[in-house]
Amino acid sequence: MLLHENMFYNCLASGLVGYSSFEDIKFNHIAKLLFLKDLHLCKIIFRSFDNLPSSNHIKKWGYKNKNNKIHFNDVSSLIQKNLVLNSLELLNKREKYNIMEIGGGFGALAERLFEEDKINSLILLDIPSTLIIAFYYLSSKFGLDRVKILNSPSDVEKYYNLNDTKKILLIPTCYYNLIKNIKNINLLCNFGSFSEMDFDTIKFYLQNMPEEIKIIVSSNSNISMSDQPNEEHGVWEIISDKFPIPKYFDLVFSTIQIPFFSNWRSKTCVWFNNS
Repeated sequence: MLLHENMFYNCLASGLVGYSSFEDIKFNHIAKLLFLKDLHLCKIIFRSFDNLPSSNHIKKWGYKNKNNKIHFNDVSSLIQKNLVLNSLELLNKREKYNIMEIGGGFGALAERLFEEDKINSLILLDIPSTLIIAFYYLSSKFGLDRVKILNSPSDVEKYYNLNDTKKILLIPTCYYNLIKNIKNINLLCNFGSFSEMDFDTIKFYLQNMPEEIKIIVSSNSNISMSDQPNEEHGVWEIISDKFPIPKYFDLVFSTIQIPFFSNWRSKTCVWFNNS
């Protein structure tokens, strides 16, 4: 428990992704000021901080507001949640929805979506080491009966039909070829991590997703910051406009991110399945 608790706190204290990367948070005043600037913009948009703090009580670095702390990912995860929920309105149905997130991180977005009545189940795909952190974070709040980490193909097969009890499934990306067999996934989302992949990897995910997915939501970089090709992989950073979205999806929404400093080069897009 101490390992994971310290991992969370130290992760947040040793680097603010999107703001800066530094050794000691006390000495990086610019990063803190930029975070406070974004909080101010967030208050203008949402009129208060009431829905901003995470209700997970794991100790994290953040901005103290009343009896809560606002973590720097709380701003982005709230915006992402609203984007996903608003995108689901395209389906014009009253049923509960199942969401798949590629690159779920430690579960900040999943935490917020799982609390919504219209969301049934969530699938988070990531590398095993990240899923372990997400499992600790999400199960500490929702319990072991609702948060499942799947360790084998047979584990994945048990959940080919999502229309039962509400749950969060954490699935390693090495089992992605089995995901297309899972029924009733309505929306696929990715925030930030597609731009970290090479073109063939993005193409693999998009070409092998379940056929029932009706909506793709993405917010990724649209300005490559790479001056040199990535030496390890031999590729450039892929920008949003170059993503190989299947031709049977229509672009129905596109904008730059809400103007927070941490998202200044991101582009948000929503595609709808026209087949």
